[in-house]
Amino acid sequence: MRPLEIASFLLLGLSLLLFLAPSARRPAWARWIPGMAAIFLLLQFVFEGHRGQLDFAYPVCAGLVVAALVGPRLRWHHAIVVVLTLVGGLGLLVAFFFAAGSPMFELPEPSGPHRVGVTRFYIADRDREEIFTLDPNDHRELIVRVWYPAEPESGAEPVAYWEDVEQIGPLMARMARERFGLAVGDSFVDHYADIPTHSYLDAPPIAAPGRLPVLVYSHGYAMARPNSNTALVEELASRGYWVASIAHTFETPGVVFDDGRILGWSPEALREPTAADAESWQAFFTAHTEAQSPAKRDELVGAFIAGQTEMNRSMHVWNADTRTVVDEIERIASGERPTPFAGRLDLDRLGVLGMSFGGAAAGTFCVEDARCKAGLNLDGFHFGEGMAEAVVSVPFMILSSEREGISINDFFFRHAAGPIHHAMIDGALHANFTDTSISSISLRWLGGLGEIDGYRMLEILNVYVPEFFDHYLRGEPAPLLESNSPDYPEVELESRNVGSR
Repeated sequence: MRPLEIASFLLLGLSLLLFLAPSARRPAWARWIPGMAAIFLLLQFVFEGHRGQLDFAYPVCAGLVVAALVGPRLRWHHAIVVVLTLVGGLGLLVAFFFAAGSPMFELPEPSGPHRVGVTRFYIADRDREEIFTLDPNDHRELIVRVWYPAEPESGAEPVAYWEDVEQIGPLMARMARERFGLAVGDSFVDHYADIPTHSYLDAPPIAAPGRLPVLVYSHGYAMARPNSNTALVEELASRGYWVASIAHTFETPGVVFDDGRILGWSPEALREPTAADAESWQAFFTAHTEAQSPAKRDELVGAFIAGQTEMNRSMHVWNADTRTVVDEIERIASGERPTPFAGRLDLDRLGVLGMSFGGAAAGTFCVEDARCKAGLNLDGFHFGEGMAEAVVSVPFMILSSEREGISINDFFFRHAAGPIHHAMIDGALHANFTDTSISSISLRWLGGLGEIDGYRMLEILNVYVPEFFDHYLRGEPAPLLESNSPDYPEVELESRNVGSR
């Protein structure tokens, strides 16, 4: 929390405590404390900016100011005082929970030799019908956000973590309320607009000779966005990668197009999860853990994937999105689409990665499209028709959260024909594989984040992911992929087919 926020909470808390004291015993200076709290809240609003997480604190402050002004003229019944104090205290606790739980976090500084630029591209695939709308004439449209090594002009300011928060924030809040039952207001991520990144909008790319290896990233399902792993993609760009992040339209909270259209998540795309879904998942995990043979586990995985019709449908869409984006990158590299990157991109060194469902999409693309030269999955289960029997031949890596028993991606790991690595991170849960590790302390309080420190988690991702791609796309040594490292005791590594490349 920021200094003025802390001061405001302290003064409001002190005001509530003093309000409980009998008026005869209340010190004279006590009546001024609510006014001081109001001044600090006003200063916070002016100098630190509005924070939706503080919205519960404003009525508490107003009530205390009114009580301080009219209190000396009224005789308060003790029961009324207690009730009002409890109500005010509850409001203050809620405000503190949201404000402290959604901090003004700071992204880690990228460690590579380059500064980072960021831009975006609109891509229309007029040969693909849009299946998530009712208009039969709709075709698939995508926005791709790209991070790359750059040379920003002197005095340039980095872009905000979410520069489109006014458009996307309410859509994210709506999803949080309707899909997950979270009591959040439309402004609960407004502070993302005040958090700077290390990326500079449309900065000139580096002038150094040579072509850049290309990475294509896919976010997670439903609540995630193209910048959900900003810390990681900035790290990769600072090390010389051109990283294109796909916004999978209608299966993310919202996409803002250049013409002003905002396409939010589609109920057609995002079916409401049911109790039966949760039971199905739990039954699968239990049976998979108890299975004694690889053949039995493969049978369970095959049956489970075959029954996930909605997920398989979406995986088909995401895989097609990745193909569309790689097709467009080829046009950018050749200069057919005029950009500053003509002749600067090396599609012979194309890697694909993603988080959660996006990680599964990376696996599907690398199985089916020979243009993928290396792939990486951040804690995603490999959905998709035929994936239970799929064989990935290019180098691949799976980073997964702490789980008991055999990894649910064991089938993908065992079937691989090329080098494959699996790294399980002790103390990590699913949400730790995004910037949420540092952006949502409240999720940790609610059990949605593991015990691992958020910045430590990002450090692990920012070391292992680049080392994997550096090794398989650039031919550089990769000691972290050879064995468990004493520098990262949280990571338990298992590898197959190393040296088969």
